[in-house]
Amino acid sequence: MDRIVGDLQQLRANAQSQLLYQRNAHHLQRCRGDMGLLEYNRDRLYERYEKWKNKTQAERQNNLNLQGQILALQNNPPNIQQIGMVGYGPPIFYGRPGEDPEDFLRDFQRYVVASRINVAPGAGQVAGRAEALGLLISCLEGPAKQWYETNIKGKNWKCSNISDNLGVATLTAVRALAARNGGGQVGALNTAGEFQGKAAAEIGRIGAGIATGANIIPNGIWDEDWSIAGGEPEANAPVAPNAGGGFPAVTIAPNITLGQLLYLFRTAYTTVEHLKQTAVF
Repeated sequence: MDRIVGDLQQLRANAQSQLLYQRNAHHLQRCRGDMGLLEYNRDRLYERYEKWKNKTQAERQNNLNLQGQILALQNNPPNIQQIGMVGYGPPIFYGRPGEDPEDFLRDFQRYVVASRINVAPGAGQVAGRAEALGLLISCLEGPAKQWYETNIKGKNWKCSNISDNLGVATLTAVRALAARNGGGQVGALNTAGEFQGKAAAEIGRIGAGIATGANIIPNGIWDEDWSIAGGEPEANAPVAPNAGGGFPAVTIAPNITLGQLLYLFRTAYTTVEHLKQTAVF
């Protein structure tokens, strides 16, 4: 009997030991898990600390850079008049009813001036005028672009009031013709009938011995008036002003310049023509 009781007590002790072992093993497993989580959180905290430190250093450097720029601006203030329209695109002209070409041309001129594109008359500014002409064409959309491509693109410039018998090779040379009535001068050429229409009338108004080629051929880029010379687009090939045919043959200059295209916008664009007809009737 005592032996049986002893065996039972031993079994009980073994069971308690087994239970205690299982509990300790469970606690050990939890401790290992907690340790892994702590290590993971420690690493994450360190990464966040490194990011914060780098960000703080970058912000500190940015502040130093800004302070340097402010100091430079204080010591060297910019010339506001020299700052172009950086960040602003050129004006766009659709040419729909209600859009005034004059408003567009004023905005375009402001943009060209602010962009410091030199379009002044003279041989030295040929590149600037070509750049502005290309820019102007790129500003056209919708009906305006269609009008340009239909009526102007690829055409030459006919001067209906100037014959091809003026003895000089270009419109620039025509503009340089002197006054008075000697050979090759405006007065003598007018007497010989080499000008007609508004050109002849303008010479008569000013005086045959006073009027020069500059009174007939404009050269202002933004405000050229080609009505005196009878300027208009022409599909025919160029005819030099010294071709020697005489009327009815007239001078046809190659291509269409910036000033001529601006003139057409002011005087011959679709909406402008409509307003002219409305005013007449």
